[in-house]
Amino acid sequence: MDDRKKRVEKYVDIFMGKQRHMLPIMFLLPFFPDDILCYIAGVTNISFSYFLLLTVLTRPWGLLISALIGSGMLSFNWVIWMLIGIVIVISMFISIKYGNRIKLYIIKTFRKKVGHNEDI
Repeated sequence: MDDRKKRVEKYVDIFMGKQRHMLPIMFLLPFFPDDILCYIAGVTNISFSYFLLLTVLTRPWGLLISALIGSGMLSFNWVIWMLIGIVIVISMFISIKYGNRIKLYIIKTFRKKVGHNEDI
C-alpha cells in the first residue's frame, strides 16, 4: 500500500464516528461546500431525523453569514479572519479529540438535573 492510501485511511479512521460532532461546525462555516457535506452525511450512519434537525438549525446561519459577507454588509480585516480561522480549527480539533467525552459529560449532567442517577 502506498503512502497516500495510508494517509487517507488514517484520516478516515479519525473522522469515522465523529460526524455528529463535525457536521454542525462545518455547516456553520460560511462558504463551506454544504452540498458535499450533505452527500457525505448521506453515506454515513447518521439518522435522517438527526440530519434534518441539524440542517434546519445550522445551515441557515452559515448561508446568512455568506450572504452578508458577499453583499459587503459584513466585513472584517485579515486579523479578525485569522482569529475566526483559529477558533474554527480549535473547535474542530476539540470535537475530534474530545467529542465523546463532552457528550458523556453533557448526558451525565442532564441526567443529574432531571433526577436520574443511572450510570451510562
